[in-house]
Amino acid sequence: VRMVGAIYLFVLAVGALRTSTGLQHAIDQDFHEKVHSTKALMFRCFMVAVTNPGAWLFFPAVLPPFVDTDEPIAVQYAVLAVIIAAADVFVLMLYAMLGARAAKLLTGPNALWIDRLYGMALLGFSSVLLLQSLGQL
Repeated sequence: VRMVGAIYLFVLAVGALRTSTGLQHAIDQDFHEKVHSTKALMFRCFMVAVTNPGAWLFFPAVLPPFVDTDEPIAVQYAVLAVIIAAADVFVLMLYAMLGARAAKLLTGPNALWIDRLYGMALLGFSSVLLLQSLGQL
C-alpha cells in the first residue's frame, strides 16, 4: 500500500512539475478560462478523487465497526455510503468556494513557482515513502 501511495504521489509530482501555467498564461490569453472552466475542474476533481488510494481504503477500514452483522449488511453499507458521500460533497463544495477565491490570488507569473514548489514537495514525499517501503529509511 505504501508503494502504491508513493507511486501515486510521484505521478502527481511529475504532473505538477510539467505544468507551466505561468508560461501558458503569458502565451495564451484564454488559458485561464480553459483551465478553470467548470467542466475541466469537475473532471480533474473527479479523477483525483477516484484515483486516490486513501479514499478507497478509508471506507472498508473505518466503517465495519458501525455495521451490525445481525442486520442486512448491504443496506447498512448503502446508508453509510450516502452519509459519507453527502459529507464529502459538502466539504468539497467548501473547498471549491475557497479555491475559487484563492485562484484569483494565485494566478499570473507566480503560478509557475507555486506549481514547482508543490511538485518538489510531492516528489520529496514520494521519495521518502519509496525509500521506506524499500527498507532504506
